[in-house]
Amino acid sequence: MKLNLAIVGAGSFGQKVANSFLEHKLPFQLYDRQVKASFKGINVYPLEKLSPQKTSKVLLAVSVEPYISEIKDELLELGFKPNQIIPLIYDSAAVLLDTMLKKNKSLTVSLLKNDYQSFSALESDFFLERERRISHLTQADKDNIGFYYLGRGGGFRKHTGNLPALLESQYNVITFSDELPYPNENAERYIYMSQETMLQCDFPKLAITTNFYPCSPKATTKLTMMHMAYDFLLFSKETAKGIRQAENHYIFLASQPSLELHKRILFRGEVNK
Repeated sequence: MKLNLAIVGAGSFGQKVANSFLEHKLPFQLYDRQVKASFKGINVYPLEKLSPQKTSKVLLAVSVEPYISEIKDELLELGFKPNQIIPLIYDSAAVLLDTMLKKNKSLTVSLLKNDYQSFSALESDFFLERERRISHLTQADKDNIGFYYLGRGGGFRKHTGNLPALLESQYNVITFSDELPYPNENAERYIYMSQETMLQCDFPKLAITTNFYPCSPKATTKLTMMHMAYDFLLFSKETAKGIRQAENHYIFLASQPSLELHKRILFRGEVNK
């Protein structure tokens, strides 16, 4: 069966998916609810022009509600079946999808032809050995610690230093990420996972990360290690929401001014005085 892909959403999220498909020479068409200029020579078509007869899979690259649900309903009205639509809830899905294409393009393309209604189900079929590997890396007499790195903030993973290696002798330490591992990381204890799936993964007793993006269940104790004052602080409301996501959240900050800034964001919603 030929795979006819469509990306719905021509904003920065959809463009990230499109860039990946261009890199891997994967044909697709681009659609949006609004009139938009072409992207790298690729026309952006109106959503109502999208045909279920000519399209086998739609990747919905819109990360904000209520737009996700609204566009999905519009696609269903156009005649698409639910199993033809995969909502990419977080842009981490775009990062992991690119990782999957890098690791095994033929398998990724083959799976995209199957019936899925969530990206989490697609990635689970790609990483079939994931649960077995997690179980194999876990000793019953040790507590579990997970290090979580998302592609959009993963460049700061070095700010955890050699903490993973230091903890490995006393704890079950596993790194979860949507990207390929860095050269100095322990690939044996490295698990690929999207943000959507991370939020459902109850593996760790403690989740350690380097940004405020939600990456573990709300009930999981979390340690965020921020290395400078203005990391991820373009939107104070989103930053405050990320801080509050974990019920028990510890934050390591590099300086007193950084501490004061985060207090203003959390309690007053201010980035600047």
